[in-house]
Amino acid sequence: MQVIELKNGAIVFKPRMTFVYNENSRPFAYCRLCGAVKYDDNELNRRKWAAKHSDTHSKREHQALNDSNLWVTPEAQNKLAPHGLISITDIIENDEIRAAGEEAPRVNEEVLREKVLNGAL
Repeated sequence: MQVIELKNGAIVFKPRMTFVYNENSRPFAYCRLCGAVKYDDNELNRRKWAAKHSDTHSKREHQALNDSNLWVTPEAQNKLAPHGLISITDIIENDEIRAAGEEAPRVNEEVLREKVLNGAL
């Protein structure tokens, strides 16, 4: 981690930080644009899924996310938060991302674990 700086009274981490708290889950890939998640133990399968899924979004969507200087879109944060994926820098710097995370449905960890183990996610 590089230096932490203060920006408008908030701590900003450099480089951008994404915190994953999902100790009991299988490895997964996720979409920063829409929040889709693919659980798979096989890294090659996750990479293939990510490449294929990436094509479901337009170049304009990808460029807009890059230009926004955010790690995820608000829609994605809302869907990723129940999986334990939270963009710390974004929730500190962006009210819309923070609200999306706060409004995200809470997940029953046992139900999620069962879905992951059964391959439903």
